[in-house]
Amino acid sequence: MRRVVISVIALAIATLPASAKKPSPPPPLPKPIALAIHRLVGEFIDCGIFYSMAHSSLEWSTTSANVARERYEKASKQMFGFAANAAAQIDLKEAALQAQVVQLKKRQLDVISGNIANFAVLAERYDKICTELKRDPGDRLRALTLEANTNLAKQR
Repeated sequence: MRRVVISVIALAIATLPASAKKPSPPPPLPKPIALAIHRLVGEFIDCGIFYSMAHSSLEWSTTSANVARERYEKASKQMFGFAANAAAQIDLKEAALQAQVVQLKKRQLDVISGNIANFAVLAERYDKICTELKRDPGDRLRALTLEANTNLAKQR
């Protein structure tokens, strides 16, 4: 399992575009949008880890399993890429991304008691959410922005 954690972190860092690794400061975003993007980065990472674990949970045994593994690997890379691009928009540093990957990976491993054989528990929790996020991240960003606006209005 330690190897999976290290490979997920390496994958997350490897998918950071050059601009995310050494960004020039982006123009400031309105606070609700910045807060929403910050939450979205976490959701992208969470789904990237989920897809990476889905990939790891399948054996290379049948053609359909191999196709599924490739699909999960592609989805994982896509989610980590989305996370890196969104993080660059709010100037979230690489160390912060790495810390989130480690924290969220640990949380998912805790859910399955560190045993990939219990992956069905994660699938039940994440499959629909991650599929929707992959399909339309803009819709999720709009929902998170609305939520951030509402929360900020309550604080005033």
